[in-house]
Amino acid sequence: MFSIGHAVFEENATIDKNSDVGGAGFAIHAMDGEMLIPLLALVLLVVALVARFEGAVKWAAIILADVAVQIGLAVVPGPAGLMGTLHGLSALVLFTASAYASYVVSRAPAAAPVTAPLPATSTGLAGEGGLGGGAHLR
Repeated sequence: MFSIGHAVFEENATIDKNSDVGGAGFAIHAMDGEMLIPLLALVLLVVALVARFEGAVKWAAIILADVAVQIGLAVVPGPAGLMGTLHGLSALVLFTASAYASYVVSRAPAAAPVTAPLPATSTGLAGEGGLGGGAHLR
């Protein structure tokens, strides 16, 4: 972390894909932010659509939109100081939205268990009119 701060503030360097500052941490952060986090946000949206908690889809969509903003701020060129600041603020918004969505779901009332009526078919045992014992052939 010190090497990144030193390069940016002391030497006015720009950190990008070609920099050796940050090492593997920069590459891991970029891969997670461009592949893993968007995939998890999409999975969250699908789960929210299936779960049907009140507000779940809204918060999952907010989280997905903020992930898109995060990626945009990371890949769109611009002044490094401004883009880095906005990227960090967007990360705080993403964290807050995720924490609040988790809180909302944990406070949601438990859904009643879904019980479907049993079909009006027989068990197939002999003597009960099923196919089991030949009672239907009499």
